[in-house]
Amino acid sequence: MLVVCNHAALLSLKFLEIPEASPPQPLWNLARFGAFGVDIFFVISGFVMAMSARRLDGGAGAARFLAQRYNRIAPLFYLLSAVLFLDMIRASVPYSPLEVFNTLAFIPWLDGRTYHWPVHFLGWTLAFEFVFYCVVALLIWQHRGRSAWLLAGLLVALVFIGSVIALPWMPWQMLTSPMMIEFALGVALYALFTAGWFERSAKVWLTLGLASLVLLAIPIFDGSQTIYAAVMDQLEFRGALTRLLWWGLPACAIVAAFLTIVPKTDTWLRRAAVAIGDATYSIYLTHLFVVRIGEEVIERVGGPILVSILVVLVSPLVGIACYRLLEAPMMRQGQRLISRWFDRRNGGSDGSTPLQESSRA
Repeated sequence: MLVVCNHAALLSLKFLEIPEASPPQPLWNLARFGAFGVDIFFVISGFVMAMSARRLDGGAGAARFLAQRYNRIAPLFYLLSAVLFLDMIRASVPYSPLEVFNTLAFIPWLDGRTYHWPVHFLGWTLAFEFVFYCVVALLIWQHRGRSAWLLAGLLVALVFIGSVIALPWMPWQMLTSPMMIEFALGVALYALFTAGWFERSAKVWLTLGLASLVLLAIPIFDGSQTIYAAVMDQLEFRGALTRLLWWGLPACAIVAAFLTIVPKTDTWLRRAAVAIGDATYSIYLTHLFVVRIGEEVIERVGGPILVSILVVLVSPLVGIACYRLLEAPMMRQGQRLISRWFDRRNGGSDGSTPLQESSRA
């Protein structure tokens, strides 16, 4: 929802014709701030993958893990990317074959220093995800899937290596990017969570979470280029390091604070949060279509602020509908095919239990 607010705010500023200036005005910093949702997303992903990796072991387990992740990410992304691609062809928008390749492969294997953005440009975050999945799969293959601290340490070590060895190859730049530490932070949170740290020190984590909210607000109003660099230069080592320090660490503290909260009653707020949580991926991918419709409405009748508010309100509804009608059925069908394939080939000998991932994973 932070990312939705990000793009809705940028839509409004575009039509209000407010100059960005240099350094960016606070309104522009506030609009871009919603990109911070991606950093929360990466921390949570690290937590969930550390949990999933414990259930699998060996080569077959690593293959199963990657198949599960592909099933979770690819079908809906391909479907919505195809819609965007057809619209590009209709509008005679030029495109590069490498953009199509990165849309299909996720990891930009053919890119040098320059990243060719996928047709659905939010796929850049999925490229980082799949690079991270490969590291997790490597440890599962080496029978180290249960070693959360080893996974976290390996990710941090890769970043230090990247600060010394800079190769002109985008997969290497992603593998050694400081943003990988955001996944490592999530992995570390999982290790601490299973050790019971959050039960014993809830007030500490809640305090850190609140302090992080204050820290996050500083770059919005201090007139610096911090947020601009975090959003626009995250594919470069220095920009990614800025993002890690200003957004990654606070994201970790905020996720940790939420890990201390145990809902005791089934309120409407909890049910709404669960519904949005289930549909998070669908909301993430479909909200750009809502933004595009909002742009058409503003061009015809005006009212950029009102339309941007409507975009924020309508996007989760569209995402929930997409999740229930498309994403969840495709995911369940893929899960059945994967389970049938691996159970038949390995006879359950991969040391795993059936990976019944919830939609939140």
